[in-house]
Amino acid sequence: MTEKEAINYVYKFLDSNNYTGERILLIAEKFKTTIDVQMLKPYGLFIVKNDGTVLDNYRVFEEE
Repeated sequence: MTEKEAINYVYKFLDSNNYTGERILLIAEKFKTTIDVQMLKPYGLFIVKNDGTVLDNYRVFEEE
């Protein structure tokens, strides 16, 4: 998976959570099976697996 593909998966994840705020994303680090995508506002870290699964590592969109 490329960094661009990982960012697209995060955008889809944000859309699926009805997020309408700023979308400033940075590539934090690429690993063998995942790419970490950092979001600046609100601050969060998304882990994108090679199969396109997005994990909300900082639980930005976790329901209370």
